[in-house]
Amino acid sequence: MGHSNEGEVVKILMFKRRFVPMIEIGVKISTIRGYGNKVQVGDTVSMRYWSGAPYRSKTVEFWMDTVASIEPCLIGHSTSDVFICVGQNHRHISYDSRHAIARGEGFKDWWEMSQFFIAMHDLPFCGKIIRWQPKLLTP
Repeated sequence: MGHSNEGEVVKILMFKRRFVPMIEIGVKISTIRGYGNKVQVGDTVSMRYWSGAPYRSKTVEFWMDTVASIEPCLIGHSTSDVFICVGQNHRHISYDSRHAIARGEGFKDWWEMSQFFIAMHDLPFCGKIIRWQPKLLTP
């Protein structure tokens, strides 16, 4: 956790550097995280990346925002597909809507996002989609 200039407690979200420009221009408007992340709707979040090797270098804050919504999600796979289910009822997201989620996550399309998740996580992955309303970090 960190503190804003006003002394308010803020939660920290770390990002890979590849996502920083997409957050700054408002293309990436969400992040999918595991349930261990304690961010809640209304929390102020400080978005950061590592200046060098993770956990061996300083973090750089590049954005600050307020969490607008959080939905549970499940990313899994069948013999022929990688799928995502979202919401309390784990509604299955159509193939076309998966592309919209992927773009909001900073990926070109669902295929690119699904390959990222396969490489980074064991499937099925249970977590949550954290969304914010972009606004510029004030100097």
